[in-house]
Amino acid sequence: MATIAVMALLVGAVTGAGVLEAENLHSVPASAAGVAPPTKVANPPAPPAAASQIVKSVSPSIVAVTAANGNHSPDTGTGMIITSTGQILTNNHVVEGATVISVALNGSTTQLPAVLVGADPDQDVALLQITNQTGLAAVAFADSTQVQVGDPVVAIGNPLALGDSASVTSGIISALNRQITAGDSTGTFTGLFQTNAAVTPGNSGGALLNSSGQVIGMNTAIAGSTDGPSAQNIGFAIPSNQLEALMSGLESGGDGSSSNPAGSDPSGGYQSPDGYGGLAF
Repeated sequence: MATIAVMALLVGAVTGAGVLEAENLHSVPASAAGVAPPTKVANPPAPPAAASQIVKSVSPSIVAVTAANGNHSPDTGTGMIITSTGQILTNNHVVEGATVISVALNGSTTQLPAVLVGADPDQDVALLQITNQTGLAAVAFADSTQVQVGDPVVAIGNPLALGDSASVTSGIISALNRQITAGDSTGTFTGLFQTNAAVTPGNSGGALLNSSGQVIGMNTAIAGSTDGPSAQNIGFAIPSNQLEALMSGLESGGDGSSSNPAGSDPSGGYQSPDGYGGLAF
């Protein structure tokens, strides 16, 4: 299959702003000739939430991650709060090699110290912990095996570190089970979601949400061309079930490779955070 050059997202996460809403159906009087009364459902499913509702409910669970090692400008990315006591999930390439990691909660510029609990370079996932925090809003995960092509999605994160609050974009699931190779072909990922929700530098580690505001994936990379114009709105996300499968290993201070094997270490294929020329993100 053709190799896809992939850019790592280096600044915050992107959110989706245009979630499709359910179409209103006109009711038909039960007394109409030849028309049976509508069947009543005991617990009808809730209609999809509007993008504005999703953003309002999920934004408090999205953080900006800053990672520095003293050799160059700090790397910036996005993270998702997964416990009320401050566990945060992000991409490994956002924090790899960092000697100092800090996190800013949504709507705040205060930098909270964070420590790396565990990392899985092969899956490009890392678990952070901020201390002395309680009552934080955590994201909810959905079953990613239920995701279908055409489903509306919202991406949320900290693109380009533009401000102290998360940004959002919207789109659909464009394809399932994508395989991509990082820029210099040193890392390969499989089973990814492809989306046309616009993601930009800083989205790495941010949430890809379904129409109910649940996490179906982690925004991780975008596609580009090595010999022509850059691809537009082709992003890739790690499915939520893959993320959850890594958790026990990460919480133990290791990785989750034994429970969810994937490709080789992708870190060499990503551009540095301060390399914004060409395909760098």
